[in-house]
Amino acid sequence: MLSVEKSFSLGNFEAYLDDLWANTGQELRLPNSLKADAIGGQASLLQLIITWARRASDDTRLRIYADGNDDESIGHFSRTAVGLVALNFARSIRGYEGVAIERSRAMETALPFVEAMHFGHLRDLRAFSKTTIPLICIDNAKRLARPNRLYSPNSDQVRSRRDFADLLHAAGNAIIPRSRPISDPRLIGAAASLMYEAFLNTHEHAQADGAGNVYRRSVRGVLIGSRYIKRDKLVPSASGHRPIEDYFQAWRPDHPAAEHAQFVELSIFDSGAGLAETWLRKKERVSTGILGSQISVDEEFEAVLACFRKGGTTKGGETSGNGLFRIMRVVSENGGFIRVRSGRLSLVRVAGVPGHHSEIDEGLEDSIGGGRPNQPRAWADGTLITVMLPLNRERNQ
Repeated sequence: MLSVEKSFSLGNFEAYLDDLWANTGQELRLPNSLKADAIGGQASLLQLIITWARRASDDTRLRIYADGNDDESIGHFSRTAVGLVALNFARSIRGYEGVAIERSRAMETALPFVEAMHFGHLRDLRAFSKTTIPLICIDNAKRLARPNRLYSPNSDQVRSRRDFADLLHAAGNAIIPRSRPISDPRLIGAAASLMYEAFLNTHEHAQADGAGNVYRRSVRGVLIGSRYIKRDKLVPSASGHRPIEDYFQAWRPDHPAAEHAQFVELSIFDSGAGLAETWLRKKERVSTGILGSQISVDEEFEAVLACFRKGGTTKGGETSGNGLFRIMRVVSENGGFIRVRSGRLSLVRVAGVPGHHSEIDEGLEDSIGGGRPNQPRAWADGTLITVMLPLNRERNQ
């Protein structure tokens, strides 16, 4: 059984993926709630769930810490981003005493959470999560296929950059302490542009595999979070990811008396084929997917870099191909960092840290050891982009 702890780190996440691939048919046990210890923790767990579900057999079970006979107990799990996605993707669901739980019944307990997401009632969402606003699209779930904050009403049209700026401002008012609100119009505009570009990319790729076959179940979404980390906990929170440790080591507050580092955390994820596989299929370099081909880690890395270069695109048709490139620019200009987990790669770019920037490779490097990736990580389905933008970092860093 793969049992996820309530509090886990990025290092634990990679270990869970290793464990998953060592035994792809094992039961998955999830906690009712998470501590925000891991950078992009909720989104990382969503990616783990998607990877687990895509390889689960018909009798593979999801086990939750809930009394199978108690709707209130089930609701503690279902009214979370992790719970909602897990319930939708799981083949079979059991409570902690082994009692079978019907998916439809479990999803019904999530209705207040689902409606708050669909209609974009951000303060209602805060009642379910104090530090993160989740907005999730589950394509096979009618009530969640197109949340109003991400899509124009009753349409497949992603909202505008201005709408995403309004969303970020409203989310910030709901979850970020008044002592350090998101009030800088430049930062709001930059972060909203980042979120818009990344979500537009997931909108294109979440619903089908690299060959264009539509998934029976697919998901994508945005998580907007507030992270308030004690200064002495910064480096440990990187959990052995050296470039992030170096970033936190170099971090200095804009006020010497500050005891915490504060960040806006934006995670954008999808359940699609992944950046490299989509790119390589577009270029007709693979026909059976990366795992079924003789594609090296270096080739996979080059494919991801191509996506982030100016003019690079994984989309069909005639597009500018500058969306992911603009994301990198926002990260650099605002002194933050970005983590990208897709396929066999876990990558990061940190801004303002000597020795961690190169125009040749877009600054992306292996998130654990640093430098150019030289070994594959355990495969993760879809793409997860997590960006941390500092709110109280010294401006000259």
